[in-house]
Amino acid sequence: MHAPPITPTLSRPIPCPSIASIHCPGGMLSPFLEVDFSLTFCMCVRGQSHMSESIRGCIAGRYDSAADLPGVAVQLPKLARESKGGDDLRADLRDFDELLSAQQNALEVLANLCVGGGAGEEDGGGGGGAAAEWEAEIEAIVVALAEGGTANAVLTLCVPLDSGLQQVFAGHAEKGRPILSKYVQVQSRALTFLQNLLTRINAAEDVEFATTLLRYGGGLCVDPPLGHDEAFVDSASGAVWAVLRGCTDAGKLDELELTTDQCEAFCELFKTLPPTSVAAVNVLGLLGCVGQATSVAPALCGLGGALIGGLESGLAVLADDGSPWLVAEALNSIFDVFAEPEVNEVVATLNMMDALQASLAALEIAHGSGSVGFDGTEKLVEAAENLTRFLEYKRDQK
Repeated sequence: MHAPPITPTLSRPIPCPSIASIHCPGGMLSPFLEVDFSLTFCMCVRGQSHMSESIRGCIAGRYDSAADLPGVAVQLPKLARESKGGDDLRADLRDFDELLSAQQNALEVLANLCVGGGAGEEDGGGGGGAAAEWEAEIEAIVVALAEGGTANAVLTLCVPLDSGLQQVFAGHAEKGRPILSKYVQVQSRALTFLQNLLTRINAAEDVEFATTLLRYGGGLCVDPPLGHDEAFVDSASGAVWAVLRGCTDAGKLDELELTTDQCEAFCELFKTLPPTSVAAVNVLGLLGCVGQATSVAPALCGLGGALIGGLESGLAVLADDGSPWLVAEALNSIFDVFAEPEVNEVVATLNMMDALQASLAALEIAHGSGSVGFDGTEKLVEAAENLTRFLEYKRDQK
């Protein structure tokens, strides 16, 4: 017997914060018109057959920033020793800095293209045919991005930086640190683009791509460059969740060969995150996928404990500010991982049923308080209904 149907939680693409708007085709993609690649990009929006190659060229620029980073690091000490001269070195650093700016802007445009929308949104969705035409073009562009190699090109920007390389850049305050900081921003935008792309396109058919993104993104979640940066971990965890969700939906999760070490690392990561952060919701969501992998069965007790901890944190957030998103994702992951009787021993060990019954009462109190907004109320009612069905289903297993 399978678990009862659970109302799914739809994950929406995450817009990059610095993009004001994207208008329908023929309009203007501001504020990037002053950047050369933006003009190329705008010109090729209609030419979908060449879209992927053109955009990939914009991202790559004259250099591959990921490959060139060690070369730039070598130049920093030379520049520091040059009291006079060093114009060629400074020019190379300036070129590299400009490349990073161009890549960052290009990736913001790409990430927001994958979100779609635009036409008709400002007037309440009354764009009619224009909105439908715009969405159809976006779908075609997304397919071109996925099939034309752009996703793989962007993935190369997500390689975790060697700690020694980070130290070299951090040791040169005037030139090195700003470049390192900008490179990390490029990585963050790359991860956001991949998250948004994978919300529309399932990467499960390309197991190598999915496995690589999981390895890179997971490493950046657990050990982000420049220390913990909430926005960066939001992007990295969102990309990891997107690829895990796609593989889970396609029945190919076990092909990723997840390990108990990875599972435990994500559980520990959750403990370090502010419960009100996007990353906290992302990590609970990805744990709901990780827990369904056959290879992590030995770690289910720890994973279940992390999810119960997330549930308790979510209830606290719900009581404090009326936000139901963390508690809802904790419940969704518990439903996904612990529905079947094969895991009932872990459920009993964790006293999970007691925790869930208590959370149901808390959800009902929050709903009755009227402190949750309209969108939150809908999510709250959905979570309570799903939890009621889950509790009944688990009791029937005895």
